[in-house]
Amino acid sequence: MIYMAQTALAYRQPARREYYRQQPERRTGQQTRRELQVLTGKGIDAQNRKALAPALRSLFKVAIVSAVVLGLVFITRVAMTEATMSMLVKSEQLSQSIAAERLAGTQLEVEYSKTSSPATVQTAAVNDLGMAADDQVEYLRISTGG
Repeated sequence: MIYMAQTALAYRQPARREYYRQQPERRTGQQTRRELQVLTGKGIDAQNRKALAPALRSLFKVAIVSAVVLGLVFITRVAMTEATMSMLVKSEQLSQSIAAERLAGTQLEVEYSKTSSPATVQTAAVNDLGMAADDQVEYLRISTGG
């Protein structure tokens, strides 16, 4: 346990790191490790991966842009459908209002025609008001002086 703590400190301090590298006998039951170097691949697989990475990036970008454009198209379509439906509802309400006003206008015309005819007026005067027509009609002439 102490060895691991000392090794951890050694990695933080370069002078100690060098000291522990030179003394492999302090390690209990372990063989000295060889230094590993990471080499970039130069085989066929590595070349394929390098060529494939930009193509995948551009394909991913195209897919993201397409998804965003499709989303905007769908949102626009939903908004247009909602606007169309609200206009249809308003149009239907206006049509119903126009029909009701036309019916009221027709009823007023019928009432007007009933009350404006001289026969109806004469019948209402005799029956409802108790008036009677005079047998004799007299006319009054007013002359202007001159």
